[in-house]
Amino acid sequence: MSTRLALAVACLALAAALHGCANAARQMQILTDQPQPARLVPGEHFGLVLRASPAAGMEWQLAEPLNEQIAVLSWRTYHRTNTFAPDYVPGYEGVETWVFQAVGPGEASVRMKYVRKGVPGAAPTITSDFALIVAAR
Repeated sequence: MSTRLALAVACLALAAALHGCANAARQMQILTDQPQPARLVPGEHFGLVLRASPAAGMEWQLAEPLNEQIAVLSWRTYHRTNTFAPDYVPGYEGVETWVFQAVGPGEASVRMKYVRKGVPGAAPTITSDFALIVAAR
């Protein structure tokens, strides 16, 4: 397991415990850009771990509003990575972690964009889509 992935999983577990959802941390899926959608049930949490560089004035944002009948944003956080780690990528000082909760059945996409902070309408330098299917209980 890479240092970055281990760090991300540890951050998610700690943050989940601190936010009163330690039980959900055992069920949390970490989504990646992949062709297959994540499959969830209402109540499950899922997380996105995205390389970020806030010191360069960049941040991740939702590219479009969530369908809140299917999923809602629970919380987000930033964690600085160890720049001496073997898998460190220059230009990205850390990771932003976004945690969502599936709330109702349906299909949705979480579309993210990496943009310069405070510049409305700025073109994203990176975009990322995460598909999910929430089944009825």
